[in-house]
Amino acid sequence: QDGFVYAENSGLTNIKSSTIFRDRLAYATDHQIFFSDPGRPANVIGINFIQCPSANKITALGELRGNLLIFTDRETYLYVPSEGTIISRGRPPIAVSTNIGCVGPSAITTASSKLVWVSNSGVHSTSDGTTISNIGKPIESFWAGGGLMTNPMTSYFETASNGHVDISSVTPPRTLLQFSPENITLCYSQNKKALIMNAPHLNGAWCFTEGMWSWWTYESIV
Repeated sequence: QDGFVYAENSGLTNIKSSTIFRDRLAYATDHQIFFSDPGRPANVIGINFIQCPSANKITALGELRGNLLIFTDRETYLYVPSEGTIISRGRPPIAVSTNIGCVGPSAITTASSKLVWVSNSGVHSTSDGTTISNIGKPIESFWAGGGLMTNPMTSYFETASNGHVDISSVTPPRTLLQFSPENITLCYSQNKKALIMNAPHLNGAWCFTEGMWSWWTYESIV
């Protein structure tokens, strides 16, 4: 009745990420974000979209306090929407960071009223959308830029005839842990108050709880 023209399937392809945003669903393609109607995620008005000002492709979206955070692999943008049916009429997204992004659509979550995500340099959080904290600093050696981290859980083959090895004379080999952005996921356990970053390429995860990080291995070292 308002004369809006809705997008068709062919007009909304190559979706990279999505998130719930003000009772709508926000869809990200390489450089654009489309907004559905409230409560109707399959209905998108053709003009209800914004353009990300970055030349890099969008990797993730996150909602915080009614505003939208847009990520590329190296950047973070904040979008404050307009009111009404067409929420794409707000000011263009503003750059919050030009060196901190998000590695993927599953590497972002909400934890205790903060938005938390994994970048190529650490684990970051924000409570207001403009100030970014590095909560992964204690384990920064896990990321390539900080060097390599040694797995605290290690083992080696016992070859002595008596069935054990005296470690005072033998140096056990160390397993190195190093970040890779592929298939990284981030989730938050409300009951345990635990932030868990899963690293499938290492069959393990980092867990952040009570202000401390610990490494959880998914493999037996027996």
